[in-house]
Amino acid sequence: PERAHGRALANNTAVDDVIVLPFVGMRVEVAYVQGPAFGNFTILVDGQPVQAVSSHHAEFLFGARASISGLSDGAHELRVIPEAGHVIGIDAFAIALAAPAAPADESTPEVAIEVTEPVAPTLGAQPPEMELTGEVSAPVETPWPTATPSQMPTLLPPVPLPVTATMEEGQENWVATAGWSLTADAAYGGSALGWRAVAASPNAETLTWLQLIDLSTARQPQLSFQSHMQAGNDAGGAVQVMGASGIWDTVAIILPGADWQTQLVDLSRFAGQVIQLRFIWLAVPLADGVPSGEWRIDLLMLRDLLADEAPVPPPVDELTPLPATAVPDQNEPPAETASPPVDTALPVIPTPEETETAMASPPPTEPPAAEETATPE
Repeated sequence: PERAHGRALANNTAVDDVIVLPFVGMRVEVAYVQGPAFGNFTILVDGQPVQAVSSHHAEFLFGARASISGLSDGAHELRVIPEAGHVIGIDAFAIALAAPAAPADESTPEVAIEVTEPVAPTLGAQPPEMELTGEVSAPVETPWPTATPSQMPTLLPPVPLPVTATMEEGQENWVATAGWSLTADAAYGGSALGWRAVAASPNAETLTWLQLIDLSTARQPQLSFQSHMQAGNDAGGAVQVMGASGIWDTVAIILPGADWQTQLVDLSRFAGQVIQLRFIWLAVPLADGVPSGEWRIDLLMLRDLLADEAPVPPPVDELTPLPATAVPDQNEPPAETASPPVDTALPVIPTPEETETAMASPPPTEPPAAEETATPE
């Protein structure tokens, strides 16, 4: 950027990016850039945190500095560590090799002031009174102009997952700064519509989706979209999410690519919240006004990766047993038919005398049947 020292900035593009500066001196200053896409970082000297800095600002500004002084005269190591999920822009470093010399005594010598009594002025002849002629009209009251309040965009009611945005719905559900435009040449596949960002000014270009997303029932929400970024080292993109905290958190840093790429962003830490999305494009136009790069996005989708899986069964001790007759056992034989009632009366037992008589008197036998003799013919 033209307003940066050396026409370049140092931006973090990965989660573990750290700037390390070995130096010799007793004082060091870190020049950084403020803007809506930038966040917080910590300055460490010789492994000890010495200052926490917030570079977030509503406008894109150069010239902010963080100063560390009172160091011992010798070698030191400075580290700049971005806060997790935040993007920063470091402009330059300034090192003081020695303690500044004490300013010379430039005090003004005392001057004796002689105080004299004031002399009352002598009033001379008064000028004659002037006579006003003509009609005197009352002054016309001019009302103060009333400022017209800017109307804030209305957010759309929250909707549950899955949610898609193919960009064919138009731009009425989006709020975009001057660098963003909805055009046909920015669409994935070369047809329909897609969003395209260029460096229109040295400010961060913002594209905000007015649709609120309800993740109250989501277990593993994920954002996916198509991205095609053509840019150099002086440009980059980011995805930010606002949840229950009310602060825009950077959830992904998008890097340039030769062609369209599918970007996947894990939103699990926002599960159970209502969120809003926006895209940040940070680039500075070249000296002749030619854009230094562009970013195209299309086919946005949010879904729950675990929505199609079967729910986890409860523990065994929490299961409620069913009644025995609720579900018949398929392996049991069919139930037998009911038997007729059985006579439960006690049998009659004969006396000993009746038993002996019955044994002594054999039962009568029938005489044998006469045999028939066959007579030969």
